[in-house]
Amino acid sequence: MLRRNHTLLIVLLVALLMAPMSGMAVHGQDAETKDLVIGDVFIVATGLGPPGIGTFFSFRITHAAYDSLTGWDALAIAAGEQPEPMPDVAESWEISDDGLVYTFKLRPGILFSTGRPLTAESVKGSFERAIEVIENIGLASQFPWTDQIASIEVLDEQTVRFTFITPYAPFLATISSGFFAIVDLEEVFAHEVDGDLGAGWLSYNSAGSGPYTFTEEDYQVDQRLVMHLNPYYWGGADGIQPWADRLIFLHVPENATRELMLAGGELDLALYLDPVNLRTLEASSPDVTINTFASAMTCNLMVDLRIEPLQASHPKVLQALRYGIDYEGFLNVLGGGYGSVQQSLILPGMLGYEEETAHYYTYDPDKAKQLLAEAGYPDGFKVTLLSRPGACGAISYPATMEWWQQNLAKIGIEAEIVETTGTNFWGLVHDSEGKLRDFGTSGLGATYFDADQPATMRATYELNQLGWMAVDPEAATRAAELTALGQQTMDPAERHKIYAELSRLMVETGPYLTVVQVDDVVAAAPGVAGIYAVPGHFPIDFKYIVKE
Repeated sequence: MLRRNHTLLIVLLVALLMAPMSGMAVHGQDAETKDLVIGDVFIVATGLGPPGIGTFFSFRITHAAYDSLTGWDALAIAAGEQPEPMPDVAESWEISDDGLVYTFKLRPGILFSTGRPLTAESVKGSFERAIEVIENIGLASQFPWTDQIASIEVLDEQTVRFTFITPYAPFLATISSGFFAIVDLEEVFAHEVDGDLGAGWLSYNSAGSGPYTFTEEDYQVDQRLVMHLNPYYWGGADGIQPWADRLIFLHVPENATRELMLAGGELDLALYLDPVNLRTLEASSPDVTINTFASAMTCNLMVDLRIEPLQASHPKVLQALRYGIDYEGFLNVLGGGYGSVQQSLILPGMLGYEEETAHYYTYDPDKAKQLLAEAGYPDGFKVTLLSRPGACGAISYPATMEWWQQNLAKIGIEAEIVETTGTNFWGLVHDSEGKLRDFGTSGLGATYFDADQPATMRATYELNQLGWMAVDPEAATRAAELTALGQQTMDPAERHKIYAELSRLMVETGPYLTVVQVDDVVAAAPGVAGIYAVPGHFPIDFKYIVKE
């Protein structure tokens, strides 16, 4: 039977009860060391320190090692409710009536893993460093709001003030992400090399105030990462200390191997098992718990609007493609039912989410063929599907391309699958001359839980790289206007209307064909409890996990 994740109340009660207990020996470790062993898909040598994080693995690690000014009520998000930013390092804040000034009061007594105090100077310097690193690594276009910061001022040791040129309504949401976590600047700058602001060192070491810490000695790329309990950890906003002394991440890319290791007692947690392995575990290991919760990731089909049929007959051909997708089949066959049909990049719980837009299209091959005929393509046309390694949650990109090829064939479109690499695929997407001219797929995640993220990243950036502005300038221009309005409008009710219009615009005319919102799935060994979902690319908060 499928067991869902625990409520936060149960998590906290269990954590409080279990925290003082001594652990049993795990895999040959000292009897007093309490370990959690996690089978992960990949252990990569990129971006484990703010702001240079970009993989799902790096988001998990950053979340465990660092704190941010604000946080989120993840249970509200998982329930599809509209959550509010919560205090984290900042215990409170004030926002000026005009939305230009944010004044944060920090919690006293927080220490970094080095033992140094976290102060207002730490916050100011961390943001200034993050903005400079973002510019250095070429990601400034993803964070255009940073250009609107007029000043960051330290008012006293525990108070910091941000002043904007124009209002930026998503600020509290944006700064909850690991990109803008607070770092020990003295430690980071002590390891600066050739003006990299310590970014290279932070790829293999941590310098945060979160529950866990690690050094280069703990890190073996493509093998393992060991994170140790931060001896100075302050307990977080809820005051809960972690149960585990160590988090041991093992690089186990094969689904079947992770399944066998979990069933055999070699792992406490297995991440990203595919539906087949999950069903096998349910049948063969009834004491294993399968924990699921809505992620901030969607699986999307991508079309280049600049190919002749779409350019000539947009949006009828685009609508035909959307009616030709078997949404329920995609979810249940490829995704094993772990998720929900979702056609909007603005997700449940975000301002602008509307159920009607999220389920705007149904699977209707006959209607798709009729639209193609009306557009002048009664016999369909030919396209190329670029397949590459990778997955959206547990749904592999190659399987997605094969599924879409079959769907397209049913409406008369002949699709040839061509294998490529992720580097080549995104190189074509981002090419300034627009060289893609093919179809593809991608899993897209919200790195901060606000509608501004899909607006800024997708509507005004990536969608235009797929020809939205070139083919439908009226819609693309309106999307840019709505994105700017959403950033500058402080009233939540007005922001909802703005993003609802933007969501409908993207679903009706945009080149991302969103199919499902996938669940994060974590398989846990018997006796492992306290699995608590958090938003973003990291599936769980390891701080709350306990083991009997």
